[in-house]
Amino acid sequence: MRLYRILLLTLVTLLVSKTTAEIINKANVTDCNGRSLQLAKTPDDGGPMDSSERANPISKFLSKINDKVLVPLKIEWWLELGKPVDDLKKKLGMAGLTGNALVRHKNYPRLVRYARKLEENTIWTLVHRDISTYYWWNRVGLNRMVPDTEGMTTNELKAQLYRIKDTKEFQSYKRYAIAFDDYIIGLFGSGYNRPTKFFDENTTPLEKMARAKIWRETNRRKSDVKEFFNLERASEDQLRLNKYYALYFRYL
Repeated sequence: MRLYRILLLTLVTLLVSKTTAEIINKANVTDCNGRSLQLAKTPDDGGPMDSSERANPISKFLSKINDKVLVPLKIEWWLELGKPVDDLKKKLGMAGLTGNALVRHKNYPRLVRYARKLEENTIWTLVHRDISTYYWWNRVGLNRMVPDTEGMTTNELKAQLYRIKDTKEFQSYKRYAIAFDDYIIGLFGSGYNRPTKFFDENTTPLEKMARAKIWRETNRRKSDVKEFFNLERASEDQLRLNKYYALYFRYL
């Protein structure tokens, strides 16, 4: 766990302990006969509280904090919980907003930073679980943008890739692919856990071409790309016959 997250959890724990004690002191009022009257509400007494906050005392505590004081702290905790971006929009008063109304909202910069960080965390987690790039290709919806590429010629595939390469979906895929390749290449020095599979068995020709494009743009070493395609011992003629390696070598 990163240091700032440890500090965050420590701070929240201390605040919870302090605030809980204060709540107990304020909630117990003694009558003239020395009997204690419990004034604090229980969850069953009503009032809005989502299920995650009811189940998690830290989330419940954070939901009561003055937003002007500890919004950054609350956002960090929601990030730890992996709250969806739409949930954050609601919590920050942006539910239902789109277009200029959303962009002009005072909390929009926070939403953008949160979405970027949530994606980074998700990518890191999935990459370290060896989840393929094709999974992310489908997750961001590129499979729906170009649903069927089987039987396409190389030039037709290039045209489809050119059509989607500047979309936010493809840019998200590119970030995942780079992180995945960095992780895989980092394991190449491990004799015990050296990876041998670099593509999902269901991947499409277009996704392979996208990988080749990204390798070219990020200046991946030829030796690494050869290993991705199991071409470490291939002759020059064999390399030229592999259309994906050829695309990497002289991409567009």
